[in-house]
Amino acid sequence: MRDLPELDARAARTGRQTGGRLAPADATSERVDPRERAIYPGPRPPSHMDVKSRHHLRSDAVAEIEDALAEGLGVEVAGETYEKVELEDADWEVVLVDGDPLVLYVEGEPFVTVQGANALEPTRGVVTVDAGAIQFVSDGADVMRPGITEADEDIAAGDLVVINEETHGKYLAIGRARVDGDDMVGEAGKVVDTIHHVGDELFEFVP
Repeated sequence: MRDLPELDARAARTGRQTGGRLAPADATSERVDPRERAIYPGPRPPSHMDVKSRHHLRSDAVAEIEDALAEGLGVEVAGETYEKVELEDADWEVVLVDGDPLVLYVEGEPFVTVQGANALEPTRGVVTVDAGAIQFVSDGADVMRPGITEADEDIAAGDLVVINEETHGKYLAIGRARVDGDDMVGEAGKVVDTIHHVGDELFEFVP
């Protein structure tokens, strides 16, 4: 799979992917301008979100996260520490896995962040878009049928999904499906409501 500089740098920071497991990082990420975040390296402004509280998760909450991501996305999360972070003036509830913001709760349901998707590389719940859709999705637009090249047929309406771009295989956003996966490819209509995307405040958050 060819490299996309921004997201590869972020993945290097959060950890290399080895068979669905996180391995120790061996590189430092570079900051990237959100307007060019999908393709070009460059400086990126810091997040303005402050941490309100943080605490380590109990083993049952950790098991819930690991089971949900294994079932929904086909990934294995094998962190040593899981720390839940609540942010000032933001609705995000983020889980730091070994110090990195790889998981968030969406209406109480654990799911990956964009950083988590690029570190863990889901095999299920994936919606793939073409190159023409990259800028729109990266700017937070909802996903329309014309930009989709394929979608996991096991996706059901209401499921959380990850948005992947076909050129480099990188993840740009997460969202909630409006329709089943086998009804996503077509000529018109909105099919995924975007929740979190490359370049938003959560993506820029550095714990």
